[in-house]
Amino acid sequence: RNADYFLVGKILGIEVLGIYRAAFDLAMQPLEMLLNLVNRVAYPIYARIAADTTALKDALLRSTRSLTLIAAPIVAFLFFAADDLLALITDARWAEAAPAVRLLVWGALLRGIAHLFPQVYVAAGRPSYAVIDSGASLLLLGSAFFCGLTFLPELGVLSPPMKSEIPSTPSLPTPA
Repeated sequence: RNADYFLVGKILGIEVLGIYRAAFDLAMQPLEMLLNLVNRVAYPIYARIAADTTALKDALLRSTRSLTLIAAPIVAFLFFAADDLLALITDARWAEAAPAVRLLVWGALLRGIAHLFPQVYVAAGRPSYAVIDSGASLLLLGSAFFCGLTFLPELGVLSPPMKSEIPSTPSLPTPA
């Protein structure tokens, strides 16, 4: 679950890890609360209709659609208001995390949808599928994250400009 923190810290350093962590928390927390609510409601429904494959498929599709319709406005808000939210919440201390927030909110939406599948597997009496799903996700996401950090390190956490790297604007001569 937190392999990304290890990889960012190890490959890009502790400063970038701090920026990534701020972005991750802002992007994921609102959607995680929503996902917890959806999972509490969806699992009993899945368990009750587990014997009917068609009904289970329809319930999963309804859950996915509902989660997406509820989460999309949150994602859009976080995407467009990342700069302002970070300035408001952290007194602009973590303003450099805004580009990463804009990317991570879309990952949060996909993560939320992906979390519905293990619920269905367990409800249908196939918990081994949930284990396989988790292992495949770890392998795929961990490998992709590692490759991105290793082969594209110049992007950092979407290469936020560091204060020392921001070019100063040349001053205009004052009229005599």
